[in-house]
Amino acid sequence: MKKTIPQIAEEIGVSRQAVNQKIKQEPLSTSLRKFTSTIGKVVYIDDDGQELIKSAFPKNQTSTCKVNSSTSKVNLTTSKVKQFADTAIQNAVNLQNRIDFLEQQNKDLYEQLNIERNHSREQMDKLTTLMEKQTELTEQVIELTRANQILLGREQIRTNPALVVDESSQPSQSEQVEKIPRKNFFQKIFNKVVT
Repeated sequence: MKKTIPQIAEEIGVSRQAVNQKIKQEPLSTSLRKFTSTIGKVVYIDDDGQELIKSAFPKNQTSTCKVNSSTSKVNLTTSKVKQFADTAIQNAVNLQNRIDFLEQQNKDLYEQLNIERNHSREQMDKLTTLMEKQTELTEQVIELTRANQILLGREQIRTNPALVVDESSQPSQSEQVEKIPRKNFFQKIFNKVVT
């Protein structure tokens, strides 16, 4: 039964390259010509040629090669498992690094948010204090305006008695104060008065 070089190499327990090197060397190269045939690009070797190739490899080299071949298959499998494990470990390390980075970024953003919140609270407190002072000043201006109006009215009455008006028809000072609507905190912010 004809076999290819890779089939013979596997049967002997050596690599395909080792078989190719042996069959290129003399006298094996010349001896094999009558036992080979080529179909397409594949070289086929009949039974007698296979025996010649096998005889070119000493028995203890063949057995060593067979052991090495099976060991290499095990090593190849172990290598693939190790490569897969290394890749999995590297991916896990990369993911952990990414998680650590995102956690640190999250922590930094949370700290910045707290700083901004504290700053906003301080600004709101300052704004509230300023608005309370503005309200006090506005009330003082209203009181001063009333006092000025009263003084102006008295001065006009003193200088021009014809302007004396019946005081019972005039609203009292407390009634005038009640007519001015007072704003609460949010109304002051939005300049709206609810009546």
